[in-house]
Amino acid sequence: MRALDFEPVQALVRARPYLFVGIAIVLSAGLCAGAALAFVNASNGGPSTASVPLPTPTPTMTPPQTPTPRPTPTPSATAKASASPSARPTASPPGTGVRTYAYPKPTRSYDSLRFRAASTSGSGTSATLVTVTVAAKDGDGDITFGGLTWGDGTAEPAEAVADHCPSYPSPTAAPGPYQPKPSSRTFTRQHRYAATGTYPARVTVRSGNTSCRPNGPGPEAQTVTFTVHVG
Repeated sequence: MRALDFEPVQALVRARPYLFVGIAIVLSAGLCAGAALAFVNASNGGPSTASVPLPTPTPTMTPPQTPTPRPTPTPSATAKASASPSARPTASPPGTGVRTYAYPKPTRSYDSLRFRAASTSGSGTSATLVTVTVAAKDGDGDITFGGLTWGDGTAEPAEAVADHCPSYPSPTAAPGPYQPKPSSRTFTRQHRYAATGTYPARVTVRSGNTSCRPNGPGPEAQTVTFTVHVG
C-alpha cells in the first residue's frame, strides 16, 4: 500500500486564515467598486437604482348606499271657502211646519218731513183774532200736529199718537218690496189775543210710523218759530 502524503494538507491548514482574509478583501473591493459605479451614474443623471413597479391595487366595489326610508307626509286638509250667507226665511215656531218670511225693508231714502206756517189777522172787531195755517209733507211717514204756542202764555195741544206698535206675525208667503207711504196734511188753528201787538209763536210738526207698518219709518219732528202781528 502507498503511504499518504500529509504535507500539502498541512500546508492548506496553515494557510486557511490568510484565505479568509483574501476573500474578505475581494468582497470589500467589489462593494467599493459598486458604490463608485452608482456614484458615477448618479453624477451623470442616470438612475442609481432600478425602480421596481409597485403592484396596482385592485379596486374594490363599494356597495351602493341603501336610501333611508322617509315617512310619507300626511296630506293636510285644505280649508274650503265658506259660502256667503244667503237670505233665508225666518224660522217657524217649533211644531208648526209652516214657512215664514221676513218683512221687506226700505231700499232707499225718501223725502223727509217739511212744512210751512203762515198767520193772518182779522180786522175791525176781529182784529185780535189770528189764524195760523201749517202745511206739511213727508215722503214716507204719517204726519201729526205737534203743538203750537201763541206767545202769550197759551198753547194748542199736540195730537195723540200710539206709544208703540203691536208685533205682527211673519207672513207665510214671500212679500213684495217695501212700499213707502207718503203723506201731506194741513192744520189750521185760531187764537184771539187780549191785546194788539207782536207775539213770538212756535209750531211743531211730527211724522213717524203711526200706522205701525212693519219696518216703517222712524220718528221725525221739526219746529218753526215765527212772529204774529196782531191789530
